[in-house]
Amino acid sequence: MQATFYLLQMTKVEMKIIGLIMLLIAASNAKEDLALKEIAKGNNEFTARLHQELIKTNTGNFIVSPQSIETIMALTSLGTKGETATELQKGLNLPSDPQQIKDQHRALQKYMINGRFVTLTSVNKVYVENGFGIQPTFLETATNDFGSGVENVHFGETSETATKINEWVKNQTNDKIKDLISPDMLDELTRIVLVNALYFKGQWLYQFKEDETKPADFHKSINETIQVDTMQTTGFLRFAENEELGATFVELPYRGTPAVLSIVMPKEIGGLSSLENNLHTILRFQNFTKQNIKVFLPKFKVESSFNLVDTLQNLGVKKLFKSNADLSGISLQEGLLVSKVVQKVFMDLNEKGTEAAAATAVISMARSAGYGRLVRHIIKIDRPFLFFLKLNEVVLFGGRISAL
Repeated sequence: MQATFYLLQMTKVEMKIIGLIMLLIAASNAKEDLALKEIAKGNNEFTARLHQELIKTNTGNFIVSPQSIETIMALTSLGTKGETATELQKGLNLPSDPQQIKDQHRALQKYMINGRFVTLTSVNKVYVENGFGIQPTFLETATNDFGSGVENVHFGETSETATKINEWVKNQTNDKIKDLISPDMLDELTRIVLVNALYFKGQWLYQFKEDETKPADFHKSINETIQVDTMQTTGFLRFAENEELGATFVELPYRGTPAVLSIVMPKEIGGLSSLENNLHTILRFQNFTKQNIKVFLPKFKVESSFNLVDTLQNLGVKKLFKSNADLSGISLQEGLLVSKVVQKVFMDLNEKGTEAAAATAVISMARSAGYGRLVRHIIKIDRPFLFFLKLNEVVLFGGRISAL
């Protein structure tokens, strides 16, 4: 009886331990879910504001990576103080609490994968001038919280250093992003360069068959129609129509990841500008249903380069670029200001899937300077449209296709 009683008591203790572990796991998951929701909320708001700024100077096709910008600027923000920090947080819709910024970054990093069907990586690198003193707390944040490698260079050797940075970016983006930094962006006053490289390559869950790709009409405008190579597939897809916005939504999933490509097409030819003026609403919840849908989608490649200083200033991030910027959370020595923020982005969308890459650099210088079922809908993407490659509603890449 004593032995039986002992075993029963041990079982109760073990059950309590298991129950405690399950509670801890549930609490951890709830915290991550909340972090992801907060990331998506801020990211969607920033994406809409960023897109509306970029269309002022980009009239044709373009692609941008809001998440790559937010990642490297979030790291930068953790080295800023006072008004400089406040402007960055508001301008990029980042949390005001530094710990929340770190938690959100960690929550998203858990979805990074290098698997059979999908590769999704986001990596950071900090290049520092030889002998330049970085605050230990910032260095710890960069390496421990953002997984950044740190390398000492001599920025005065502009060509050699630009080549070194560009080689790293090229290697992290499967050779898709080249020459992010030009030698003339660097000089003897450059003290630190922060770089994020974001890369995605995924196979469609419902693949497009190459032998079914055929030329089809694409209405560039009410008065101009061209023939473009158009793919087709059928699958159980998330679909929505918003009559108030005059928009059709369809999401194309990838294998082995929660990432999706969201296509937003105006119901009216020539209606793209109206959608772009309502991006805040478009990126919010839509009343999706899942149906067996046949989709016709043009193949496309798009590549863009941006100098984002003016764009960020228009979004309210001003002090960061001025001589009275407060980056004392980064520098142990002289004052710093940010002189350049540049990004290059690439996407190739074809029958097999999607490959997309982005690299964003912040340059700081010293002050001085389903088949077999009835198809319910047929959706033809046959006019200018918006696209968003999203992970749990966080926009990794987004842009516009207006001409093919």
